[in-house]
Amino acid sequence: MASPDKQISNMNKTILKPTIIESEMSSQAESQAILAAMEAILDGKSEKCIAAHVRMVFEKTFQCKWSCVVGREFIANVDHGKHSYIHYYVGKYAILLWR
Repeated sequence: MASPDKQISNMNKTILKPTIIESEMSSQAESQAILAAMEAILDGKSEKCIAAHVRMVFEKTFQCKWSCVVGREFIANVDHGKHSYIHYYVGKYAILLWR
């Protein structure tokens, strides 16, 4: 039988299953966006705090301004820079990140 920590880890992977809807960024940047969202969600942060965390991670990494929206339901139409857009889900949260 798996240890409790491993069971929780596996459960989190199922609950927080990432799904990319549309992306115009490298696979490395996609992975970083997903990981940043997962960190904030697992810390129990609000949607506002999840968005702030993802944005902060990308601004620190890429040294430029980013925008991020997190919610369970929204419609957006944004203009974005080249190779700097992703719309994805982590669990029940829809996330839109762009520069």
